[in-house]
Amino acid sequence: MIIYNLKNALRFIKQHRGFSIINILGLTIGNFCCLLIILYVQSELTFDRFHRNGDNIYRVVMRQPGNRVVGSSSDWWVVSPAILKPTWENELPEVNLVAKTQYRFLTFRHSDQLINEEILFVDPEFLSIFTFPLLKGNKDQALNGINTIVISEKMSRKYFGVENPIGKELEVNDGRQLIVSGVLKEVPKNSHLQFDFLVSFKTLESIQRRSLLSDNWLNNSFKTYLTLNNNTDLEQLDVKLRKYDIEGFNV
Repeated sequence: MIIYNLKNALRFIKQHRGFSIINILGLTIGNFCCLLIILYVQSELTFDRFHRNGDNIYRVVMRQPGNRVVGSSSDWWVVSPAILKPTWENELPEVNLVAKTQYRFLTFRHSDQLINEEILFVDPEFLSIFTFPLLKGNKDQALNGINTIVISEKMSRKYFGVENPIGKELEVNDGRQLIVSGVLKEVPKNSHLQFDFLVSFKTLESIQRRSLLSDNWLNNSFKTYLTLNNNTDLEQLDVKLRKYDIEGFNV
């Protein structure tokens, strides 16, 4: 029966080649588009969902009335000031862990070359808030010291080949040596945070020879993430956060 139907199908295709080509091509394109849609939806549904504590990770946003995000009708900005972290740690018992982040560039000297690399500067709590596993090193200590750096597998191969990079140094163009304290498993593509290097803000302050901390709540060049303690009442916390509304700006 199957062979009979197959023969009839082949005979029909030969007799109606133009019509058959259009149908086969349409079916192929349709299946391909359907597959793309499925992959896109799957990517969207799993975006940032690999963090073990994902349901308890929050990103701080600030509302700036009259100052709309470019290309958007929203006046909510994903920015926050450096003063927010110590203030909320001291004044909000609901807050468990807080980490601010900021992308900057550093230039490394390697094999008589200067290589400009994008660095994600973070607070030490970053690796406890997010699930970015270390293949080598201790996540609880990797970013605690000054002049330490955590690198990805890819950067480990780029700068150190097959050698174990832990304890080895990357030289910044000003002569400073950053000691590799951890090697990251590659960051998933479905993460909104993408990076190959992690360096602590303590190290950045040492490089710049000044503190990043400012009392100005509008000096908001950081992105801040936090986790809350168990059984936190979000409505009560929202009421507390209104205290930090200043001059028409809302956190």
